Amino acid sequence: MNTHSVNLDFDMLKISKLTDSNGETYLPAEWQGPAGGGHHRSGTLIYYDIPEDIQKLNFLLTPGGKFEDLNFEWKIQ
Repeated sequence: MNTHSVNLDFDMLKISKLTDSNGETYLPAEWQGPAGGGHHRSGTLIYYDIPEDIQKLNFLLTPGGKFEDLNFEWKIQ
């Protein structure tokens, strides 16, 4: 993530979730990256126990404050 207007100091475990095509929601188990702060941030969210038979995943970030929610969708083939 990159910005030059605000500090990216949110807890990635609290603002991230996945929803699958079956309506199940998954919360991240782990964040591998910097604890937060600054204007540039990268890392990896780790999720477990996601079934293999899903057809779509939605990734939702809800940072709050000045940020709008971000929703990304992937179709699984």
